[in-house]
Amino acid sequence: MYAVEHEDISQKIAEDAEERFGIVPNLIKQLFAHPIVAQIYADGAFALQDKGVLSPDEQHVLFLYISNYNDCHYCKVAHAFAVKRSAQLSDADFEHLKKNEKTGNDRYNALTGAAQLILEKRGKLSKSEMNGLSEQGVDKTTVYEIIGLVALKTITNYTNHIANTVVDFPAS
Repeated sequence: MYAVEHEDISQKIAEDAEERFGIVPNLIKQLFAHPIVAQIYADGAFALQDKGVLSPDEQHVLFLYISNYNDCHYCKVAHAFAVKRSAQLSDADFEHLKKNEKTGNDRYNALTGAAQLILEKRGKLSKSEMNGLSEQGVDKTTVYEIIGLVALKTITNYTNHIANTVVDFPAS
């Protein structure tokens, strides 16, 4: 019974991925080893992409930042490709972003600074730190969305570490 359900789940995710990206990325194929985990990732990623408070560009900037933080060979390339393709950044700012350095974009700096704080403190932010983020335009709702992005990248980054997933996006 479960095998049939898992095949159906994998097929639906593959179709959704193909529609959104034009391909079924190798990462998604790796996640099919456990279709429920693939579904958790796909449902979360697509929900935030479609209905999150952050723009798709801001999400990709954060995905790139988190993937750099976790040193994920696959996701760094995939999200650098997405950022280069759509975010309005100078070449110099793009190179800084790929190294998790500050850019000339205050919003991206505030978001990546929040992600850094969340990652380094494992979410244990003080009231003072939350107030500081709020002063930079990163409210509690945005912080929670960043936590969601960290959770999604934990699934993909760790999967790629274990699977040594072959990169199927062009280097940027």
